[in-house]
Amino acid sequence: MRIAIAVVAVVSLMVAGPAWAATIVVDGDGGGDYLTIQEGVDAAANTDTVLVRPGTYTDVHWAEFCWDYAPVNVFVQKNITLVSSDGPGVTIVDGQGEARFGVVALPDPDIGWLYPPPVVEGFTVESGTPYPSWPSAGIIAIDAEARGNVCTGYYCGLTTDCPIMDTGVPDGGRQRSNESAIIDNLAYENDCGILVRSGFHGDVAATVSGNSVTDNPTGISVAQGWGGTAEISSNTVEGNEVGVLVRAPGSSGGAVTLIGNTISGNLQGVTALSIHTSGSYHRAALSLALEGNQVFDNTLANVRVHAASEMQLAVIDVTIGGSLDAANDFHGAPANVQAIQGAGGQVCIDATYNYWGSTLCSEFVPLFQIVDVPGECFTFLPFTDAPHAGVYEDCESLTHDTSWGRIKALYH
Repeated sequence: MRIAIAVVAVVSLMVAGPAWAATIVVDGDGGGDYLTIQEGVDAAANTDTVLVRPGTYTDVHWAEFCWDYAPVNVFVQKNITLVSSDGPGVTIVDGQGEARFGVVALPDPDIGWLYPPPVVEGFTVESGTPYPSWPSAGIIAIDAEARGNVCTGYYCGLTTDCPIMDTGVPDGGRQRSNESAIIDNLAYENDCGILVRSGFHGDVAATVSGNSVTDNPTGISVAQGWGGTAEISSNTVEGNEVGVLVRAPGSSGGAVTLIGNTISGNLQGVTALSIHTSGSYHRAALSLALEGNQVFDNTLANVRVHAASEMQLAVIDVTIGGSLDAANDFHGAPANVQAIQGAGGQVCIDATYNYWGSTLCSEFVPLFQIVDVPGECFTFLPFTDAPHAGVYEDCESLTHDTSWGRIKALYH
C-alpha cells in the first residue's frame, strides 16, 4: 500500500510539473537569454515557458517530424508554453517565402502524457513558402493548443494534421491529433483558414473555438472519419468562398458538431460532403449536428448537403436544430438548406425547430431545396418564427409548399 501511495504521489508531482519550471526569454535585440525562438525552445524543458519579446523572427531551419524533413521557423516537441510578451501585433514569425511550416507544436514523444499540452500563443505567423498544393501551414498543433495567433499567407493557416506527403507508411505517414485545440485565432488570406483532420484509429477529438476566419477560399475544413470527432464552436466565419466544409473520408464514421458559430457573407455557408469516387472502397459515413448557429447572407445557400458514391454507400445524417434549445437562425440566402442525394448516397436530415427567414421573403424563395431525398429521411416541422427585425417585412408567418421539391416561405 505504501508503495502504491508513493507511486501516485510521484506521478501527481510530474503531472503538476516541477516547482522549478523556468521562464526563458527570447529577444532578437539581445535583451534576453537567446536571440532566436528556436534557441529558446531547444533550451527549455517540459513545463517551462519560452517568453518571446516583440520583433520579427525570420530564422528557418530543417526539422524531422512525421517521417520526413521540412523547412520550419520553429519546431516544438516538448510540453512547453511558447508565448509572446506583447501579442501578435508586434511579435511576428516570418517565413520569408522559405518556411513550409511556421510553428510546429507536438508533445514530448516519451513522457508528454504526464504534462499539460504544448501551447503556442500570441504570434503573427506569415509568409510561408508558396507550396503548390497541400501541405503548407502557419501553425501545426498536434495534441497541442494554438491560442490568440494570427496566421496568413500559407496554404492552411492552422491545422491539427501532420501534413507530410505520402511516404509508404500506413495512412500515408501522417500523424494526427488526439486532443488538439485551436482557440481565439485569426486566419485570413490562406487557401484554407483552419483544417481539422481526424485520426486513423479510435475516437479522436479536436476543438476549434472562438476563431475569426475570413478571406480564404475555404474557411474551416473538417475531414472526419475513422471514428473521429470534432467540435466547432463560437467561431466567426465570414467572407470565404466556403465558410465551413465538412467531409467524410473514412469508413467507420465521423461526428462533427457546429455550435454557436456565426457564418455569414460566404459564397456557401456550411457544406457537408460524403462523396466517394471509383478509387475508394470505403463506406463513407458522416454525422453532422448544427446547434445554435447564426447562418445568414451566404450567396448561394446557407447549408448544402451532398452524398454520392460510385462504389459503396455514402451516408450523411444531419441534425439541424432538432430541439428548441438547439435552434439555429437562418436567413438572407436564396436557399437555406440544399440537400442532394446522388447515386449511391443517402441523406437524412432532421431540421425541426429552427428560425427560418429570408430578406427576400416571397413565394419564390425556398427555405429548402431537396433533390432525390426520400420524404422519410427529411423532417422540417415544426417551424419556429424568427424574432429578428426586418426579416419578415412581408411575412406574418411561415407556411410550406412541397411542390417542385421546395419548401417555401409564402406571402401572407
